[in-house]
Amino acid sequence: MRNRQNRRFICSNIGKINLQTRLNQVSEKKEIIIEVPKKKNETAREANIEVKYISGLIPIRSPSLYGSKKHDHKISDRVAVYVIRAKEIDPPKGSEAID
Repeated sequence: MRNRQNRRFICSNIGKINLQTRLNQVSEKKEIIIEVPKKKNETAREANIEVKYISGLIPIRSPSLYGSKKHDHKISDRVAVYVIRAKEIDPPKGSEAID
């Protein structure tokens, strides 16, 4: 699952919260350096990345999105997930941050 929406999330530590809100609250678990390959108008570079991760549940709300129409999902159904976020710290001017 990609983390592009501020989904409803049930954190194993604090309960119901929005996913983006919880990720912003969590401290970084690890900092790593990666090589970013050359792009059209950019040179190759190194990027400092902070890594965060949490576990929890995502509620299933719509059977048409999360399974065939033959299966009925209840509002109480949940999927266990591990959420990992890798975000660049202080990208160079003119470069888009890795997230």
